[in-house]
Amino acid sequence: MDEEKTPGPADTVAAARDGQDEPATLMDTFFASVREGLIVYDHELRYRVWNRYMEDLSGRTAPEVLGRRAVEVFPHLHEQGVDRLLLRALAGETVEVRDVSYVHPATGAVKWYTGTYAPHRDGRGRVLGVVACIHETTERRRIEERLLHDALHDPLTGLSNRAFFVDRLRLALERVRRHPERPFAVLYLDLDRFKVINDSMGHDSGDRVLQALGTRLARGLRASDTLARLGGDEFAFLLEEVEGLGDATRAAARLLREVARPLTVEGQEVFVSGSIGIAMGGPAYTRAEELLRDADIAMYRAKGGGRGRHQVFDPSMHERAVELLRLENDLRRALTTGGMQLHYQPIFSLETGRPVAVEALARWPHEGRGLVSPDDFIALAEETGLILPLGQWSLREACRQLRRWRRGRGADSLLLTVNLSARHFSHDTLPTEVATALAEAGLDGSALALEITERSIIEDTARASAVVGALKKLGVRLYIDDFGTGYSSLSSLHRFPIDGLKIDRSFVAGLGAGGDADEIVRTVLLLARSLGMEAIAEGVETSQQLVRLRELGCRLAQGHLLARPLPAEAIEELLLS
Repeated sequence: MDEEKTPGPADTVAAARDGQDEPATLMDTFFASVREGLIVYDHELRYRVWNRYMEDLSGRTAPEVLGRRAVEVFPHLHEQGVDRLLLRALAGETVEVRDVSYVHPATGAVKWYTGTYAPHRDGRGRVLGVVACIHETTERRRIEERLLHDALHDPLTGLSNRAFFVDRLRLALERVRRHPERPFAVLYLDLDRFKVINDSMGHDSGDRVLQALGTRLARGLRASDTLARLGGDEFAFLLEEVEGLGDATRAAARLLREVARPLTVEGQEVFVSGSIGIAMGGPAYTRAEELLRDADIAMYRAKGGGRGRHQVFDPSMHERAVELLRLENDLRRALTTGGMQLHYQPIFSLETGRPVAVEALARWPHEGRGLVSPDDFIALAEETGLILPLGQWSLREACRQLRRWRRGRGADSLLLTVNLSARHFSHDTLPTEVATALAEAGLDGSALALEITERSIIEDTARASAVVGALKKLGVRLYIDDFGTGYSSLSSLHRFPIDGLKIDRSFVAGLGAGGDADEIVRTVLLLARSLGMEAIAEGVETSQQLVRLRELGCRLAQGHLLARPLPAEAIEELLLS
């Protein structure tokens, strides 16, 4: 009696070939239920087994495919090279196929799969065909594509991000090295004073402005252009098909006009403007980051010249940027290692000729550069945020120096004045810093006067009122510096308890020259007298100016004619004499 045989793939192949119905078997149940695609090909690569999973995956039923050659049913196998892998498997090699795509005939959706093809051998090792195990990877592929998209695109605007933009820049640099006659341009756009929109309308509205602006800018791009949001309110453009600098500057002007067109956000019309830096890409550049850096430098130069402008990069801008970076690092080091000094310029009584106050002025003796001009390092400190630690150090050191002078003779009633930047004045901890500096030096608040600009109290009157109130409780005096050159609001003088006005040197310089300076100074002196304030004339440099100030009734003055800013030791000698 013959031994009973369990049907296997070979039996199923025979049944498919003979067209006979095979009774349900354990193997049939396995083929139907397994969640992998199982295929058996014969030696001519005709389908002999096609399980239920393959029907769902491909949209083709077993009767549609069995007995037919693979490439006849699915042309994509040839287009994507899978037929060659099947031939290798038929030759006895096990091979893998990855990321094969096809269009599902019923839904039209693109599907993806991965598979393994292995030779199907008989008991003697002869190859009868190929066995394939197929697994759908469509969802994994979608997740990977989404992750890749998210990695290369800005989540707020949907535009390309910095990583994608830099990658495109690298490709553009490779092309221009092969074809130097085909330059490209990078445009770096930064919105002007975008913080005002965030502060006034809220960050959600600011985000909507960025989204709307990104959509508008993208509409004007050519197919060869790339637009990216680099972060914040900064965008970059890669223009690959340009004839030269003229094309780039015309594109920048057009983009600035697009930016300046009003936007409607939540029913409110919003106006923005921008500044653009332009860098032309050529074989001289070796790294994409350098090109983007230079466009950024040019943008800051454009922003410094006013809003709504563009500026083309030239190498001197980079040299200046490197120089400023070195200077910034040196300034940081000087602030932490005691490399800064204070000089003091006396303020004289024009009635007695004696110094009644000294203004503390920061000085920076640099090892390699000599004495750095305050015009250079004060502006740098403002830009980098170092103005705050510089102001804090100046306040403490000046108070300590006044205490040392008062231990000697001739300084019992000497007043100390210290300049405060707008940023320092708006700092929440300023009253505490002043109180601490006075306490450490053992001084009363009446020994100190703080010089502030009108901008400091105009920009945020609520905060300024609180700060001024706290300082006045300490007994500290407040002077308006450079009076007449800023906002010059009479209402601010009326609202805040200001003790004195410093008449700007530009008006003092014009005294006796036949212009309006005499009347301006006369008016400021009259205003100060009417409000019970002191008036101090700055920048007195000639005898003619000094005589005219006395004639106008000015009581206090300072300037190079009277005394230049001096080290602490020289001030002590002056007080004793």
